[in-house]
Amino acid sequence: WELMLQSDAQTDTYYFDLTSVGKQVLGNYFPIIRDKFAIAFYERDEAKIKELGASMLQLMYDIDRLLAANANTLLGEWLEDAKSMGENKIEQDYYEANARRIITTWGGEGRGLNDYANRSIAGLMRDYYAARWQIFVNEGLKAVQNGEEYSNELVIDQVDAFAWEWTSQHQLYNAKPVGNTKEISRELFNTYAPLILEGN
Repeated sequence: WELMLQSDAQTDTYYFDLTSVGKQVLGNYFPIIRDKFAIAFYERDEAKIKELGASMLQLMYDIDRLLAANANTLLGEWLEDAKSMGENKIEQDYYEANARRIITTWGGEGRGLNDYANRSIAGLMRDYYAARWQIFVNEGLKAVQNGEEYSNELVIDQVDAFAWEWTSQHQLYNAKPVGNTKEISRELFNTYAPLILEGN
């Protein structure tokens, strides 16, 4: 990632590769934070749970911002292309719902293959994947605060309900890139490289 940032290239291919490598580096860092979150949970360390939960979510928001700067990684374009197939509002909603399900639940309510065809695209990272992790973080924190056992079944039920509801929503997402890929990449590299290299 660091070597790529040193390049003077300005082609679409370069920016796509820079996005992909940055996303992968940051994605590889996520399990490190998640595992520390799990340790904090088992140690019932409420302050650490809050800190690490926030770090996990912020990392996903930052990945989303990186993806949002590239035309090839936009949820908005995927949804707008689907809606363009409809000749009226009913058809547009139908195609949008199917486009949302294809990349998330992959089926009807309660029968989905969650993440079977997952995508690392802007909008989905922030409003779908991060939102699901927010449920996990909230329930873990609540269990510690209330002195209760963590219920994996409850979390799965909440995540499944959220996922299905998301496929029926109509929130608009950018179909055009926002931001400068190289500037965002450099900012995120400077933020996360020290943490990754120090094992934090």
